[in-house]
This record gives sequence, structure tokens and C-alpha cells, in this order.
Amino acid sequence: MIASAVGDDAVKERSAIKVVSYLAKENQLSPEFALSILGTVVRNGGDEKLRGEVYDAVQNLTEESSSNNFFGFFGPGKAFCKIRQI
Repeated sequence: MIASAVGDDAVKERSAIKVVSYLAKENQLSPEFALSILGTVVRNGGDEKLRGEVYDAVQNLTEESSSNNFFGFFGPGKAFCKIRQI
């Protein structure tokens, strides 16, 4: 997952986004680790589509209406700021 996020292959980076999103939704990753991986994709990726996919993934995770809202303690604004800091 980490190797996919830091690579130069858009397909692998996209896979990292999907895997992290899925595992985050299933509460299998800590919020900090998930944001770290997603932030790495944003920082290393030159592809604007990938950047948009990361922001969409974070937004979906923060807006999830279920009781297990993964980034609930961050909220969307803080989650996006955290990605930019990483």
C-alpha cells in the first residue's frame, strides 16, 4: 500500500487510494495513517485526476452518515488541512 502511494505509477496510486478508502470505511486503519497515505499520493502525484480522487475519498469518508464515521473527529476541513501538512 505504501509502495503504491509513493510510486510513479498512476494505476498503483489509484489502487492505494481505493484500498485506503475501503480499509478506512471498514475501520481497519487509524485516521492518521489513512490521511498519511492519502496525503502522500497528493504530494507525490502530478496527476490532477488522482488529486481529485483523494479529495473525493476524504470527503466521502468525512460525510458518511453511519455511526462509524471514520474521520468524524477531524471533519472535512481539518482532514483536508491534515493532508496538506503531511
